[in-house]
Formats: sequence, structure tokens, C-alpha cells
Amino acid sequence: METETMIEKLIVQMQYDLLHYSQESIKKKIKRILRNLMRVQHIDKPDNFFWPNAMIAEALVESLIQYPQKETQKVLEQYVNQWIQKNKQISYVDQIMNGYAICELYEKNAQSDYLNILEQMKRYLLHCDKASDGSLLYRSNQKEYVYADSLGMVCPFLCRYSVLSGEKKLADLAIKQFTNFREHGYDAKSGLPYHAYHAGNGEKLGIIGWGRAVGWILMGMSDSMQYLQEQDLEIVQKLFCELGNTIITYQRIDGFFSWQLQAMEGPRDISATSMILGALQVAVKKKFLDEKFERVIEKGKNAILSTQNVLSSCLAECEGLGSYPQYYDRYPWGDAATARLLLQ
Repeated sequence: METETMIEKLIVQMQYDLLHYSQESIKKKIKRILRNLMRVQHIDKPDNFFWPNAMIAEALVESLIQYPQKETQKVLEQYVNQWIQKNKQISYVDQIMNGYAICELYEKNAQSDYLNILEQMKRYLLHCDKASDGSLLYRSNQKEYVYADSLGMVCPFLCRYSVLSGEKKLADLAIKQFTNFREHGYDAKSGLPYHAYHAGNGEKLGIIGWGRAVGWILMGMSDSMQYLQEQDLEIVQKLFCELGNTIITYQRIDGFFSWQLQAMEGPRDISATSMILGALQVAVKKKFLDEKFERVIEKGKNAILSTQNVLSSCLAECEGLGSYPQYYDRYPWGDAATARLLLQ
């Protein structure tokens, strides 16, 4: 498929998904209520501002540069206005990921409502409970558990808003997330990250080399570096190059990355592939990474564009540490990551 054709189709799908993903059917709502009443399994009410929607918002913001469609701008504004109308309160770090796109909207249209959301996110991150090493908790009820996901969801916002607000302590908090995870969350032998670690006892948790965990870390660093200066930039760039050089040895012959990087004969994962390649591409274009990575990126992009039904090879949502259901289909996080890769 031609790049422009694929991008145009992805934009249309994401415009719809941003406003509709996670909407609860009557059947699912009844099932959730009954399970909660019976205490069989607690199921949270779907959150329309969770990380999948935030990934879509980021990709649509990216699309406005090359494809400045009025419909995309309208959908993004409608999405954020829903947040305002619902007086949405921050409960999870996943929701902070929306801040990156809201920063973009605020820079173009300095609405006080947008600023209020950004300030709400800042206060949450500065004052929320943290692990004993100062890392952000992925879930407040999981004390000392630090997840790789948080690095991609939170750090780019912290660094971008640090520049926008002039508050250096926000960038400092982001740097701490990267350095802590490198010190406590990587496998010593392979150099690949675990999915998480326990800051209290030092145990490394989940599996080594989960593709999306690698994607979250690389994406977090690549989207943060452009807002960092001097010593801070040097620290993150060094970490990025180290992990980048480690993971390229796991690119498969067909150009993709597997759902778990070391499982090179296992299923490919379009979300992990696009997150990793997209992060590498941003870093190369910003001169944070050696040009040798261009071959890796092109090989992956060519594979994506030449593979039939490639978007249906996306790994389902992780259900917790060590639980990575081997279901592959088309999901918003695969679409959004692929769109960002092709748009850059």
C-alpha cells in the first residue's frame, strides 16, 4: 500500500476512534455491574481518556503538520472539551499522556481551559504517591511497583510542559524516571528492560524484552529529548543510544519486531514495531541518533507497507504483569503508533 493512502485511511479511522473508543455497550455495562455486585471480579468503568485515546490524540496532532484537516482539528478540540465538560479528575498516569496533545492545542490557541488541565496534570504528578526511589507509581494501590509504560505516558509531557511553564523541576522528575528504570529495571545480561520492577526489594517483574515496554521507553525518551538542554539531554541521549543499539539486533528478517523481542520466530507485533521504529526515526531526524539506524527504520517501514492486513497483527492489551494474551487483531494503539511512524 502507498504511504499516503495508508495515512489517509488511518486518519479517518483515528478521527472516529478518538471519540468512540472504550464506549461501553449496554450488555458490557450490565455485565460489569453484576460482576461488581457479586464481587466476582472488580471491573472499572471504561475511561475515554485512557492511554489508547491519548495515543490516538498524539497521532492526530502529528497529522496536522502534513495533513491539516479541519475535521482533525475539530475532533481534537471536541475530545478535550469533553474532558472540560466532565470536569475530569486525574486518577491514573495513563491520563497524563493526553497532556502532550493538549500542550500542542494550548500553544496554538491559548485557552485558559487547556491551561487548567495542564496545571491539574502537573499538580497530580508533583504530589501523587511515589515509589521509595522517587519513581511514579503506575497504580497508586500497587506500592513500589514501577512500570516501563509510565516512561512513555508521562515523561514527554513533563519535559514539554517544563519548557512551556518554565519549571525545571518537571524535567528533573522525567529524568529521574529514565535513570531509575535504567538502574533497576534492565536485565543485566541482555540489556533489555523488564516490564516493571519493585522499588522496595529490587525485584524485576514481568518478562524481559516485552516489545511494547521497549516501545514505551524509547518513545518516552525520543519525545522528551527535543525539550531538554545540555546535561539533561546528554543523560537521556546516552540511555537512548544504549537501548537503541541493543534492540536493533532483534529486528527480524522480515523487518518487524516480535511481541517479545527475543521471540524472533514468534508472532510479530505492529504496535511494538511502530513504537520502536517511530522513536528511532524521531531521534535520527533530530540528530540524537546515528544515521546507521536509517536502514533499520526503512526496512521496518517497507515491511509495514508491503504486508497485507498488517494492522491486524497488533498484540491485545496487557492484562497485568506476566499476562500478555496472545490475541492479535486491529487495535487503536497499533493504528496510532503506525500513523505516527509514517507521518514523521
